[in-house]
Amino acid sequence: MRRRPLILLVYPAHSTFVMRDAYFLNMHFEVVHAHVKLSSNPLKLLGILCVFFCRTLWIMPRIQCVYTWFTDYHSPIVSVLAAFFRKSVYTVVGGYEVSNIPELNYGGLKNPIRKAAIKFSLSHADRILAVSEFTAGLTRKLIPGSNVDVVYNGVDLVSEPAKCRSERHGFLCVAHISTVQTYNLKGIPRFIDMARRFPDDTFTLIGVSSQFDIEGLTELPPNLIVDAPVSTDALIEYYASARYYVQLSETESFGIAILEAMAQGGLPIIANRGAMPEIFSGCAIVVDWNAQSWETALHKLPDRLAAFELDEAKVAELLERYSLKRRYTELEQILASEIDCRRQCAG
Repeated sequence: MRRRPLILLVYPAHSTFVMRDAYFLNMHFEVVHAHVKLSSNPLKLLGILCVFFCRTLWIMPRIQCVYTWFTDYHSPIVSVLAAFFRKSVYTVVGGYEVSNIPELNYGGLKNPIRKAAIKFSLSHADRILAVSEFTAGLTRKLIPGSNVDVVYNGVDLVSEPAKCRSERHGFLCVAHISTVQTYNLKGIPRFIDMARRFPDDTFTLIGVSSQFDIEGLTELPPNLIVDAPVSTDALIEYYASARYYVQLSETESFGIAILEAMAQGGLPIIANRGAMPEIFSGCAIVVDWNAQSWETALHKLPDRLAAFELDEAKVAELLERYSLKRRYTELEQILASEIDCRRQCAG
């Protein structure tokens, strides 16, 4: 039996999204991982890129194609070598690389050198795969006329809600918070403000790094519980216990945590930002947290919560639409030519 052909999987961040796609790719290929740990130090970055160039130059003739997540400084190396060896490049756009939010110092486009690297790489990708229409729109804005496929992120929704809604209580938010930037990006000041406004309800924030001094930024209300990142099983229990799940981020390219909370029966409250309205509108309470409208939104929220009835049929449809199974099916269709080549070689 012949060895399966190689596919090069390139990523600068070891995220859940990447590992889920790696699992899929491993069904059809021998996956060669290239985890490029970039640095903000210019000299260290140069060294990292030199090593990455040498390793990619060595492996490129041996692989069938390249699959990348999160375009960044290293990506032009992939583009140039793939073009030289005539290898196809499939690039997933996660969101950060096509974003620019100056007030939060967030996004891959805020640095002109980084922007040039991202633009060059995306322009030379054979297929661009965006995780939402919102992200696809940002990509097309950066590269007019680009052919972008939308392949939504997905989650493996295998468990049933553990509790009925009458047994649930409180508001939950899950976000990895380790810097002031992520604190503001994920809308945590708004979540804390909401806790102050509803002192009789319990608010829980999961994912705050032990190294991050959140209390140094603001006085936390007594009804707010702050916890560090937890295990998957513990997180499911939090989802299953909360009545409402809150995501008030400045931007979200998809909203995995919202979907996971809905799978456990939580009622979502989301900001009208990023891809959240695109994906969850009709199954969530959407609030506008602009400074001018935030007070009004908070004032109206109790009445909206009382009147809100979640359509279980719509929720089931949404969970199916954004399942991991659906993502894998669409990726298999996009990679069909590479997979067919593998089967022919095996035959």
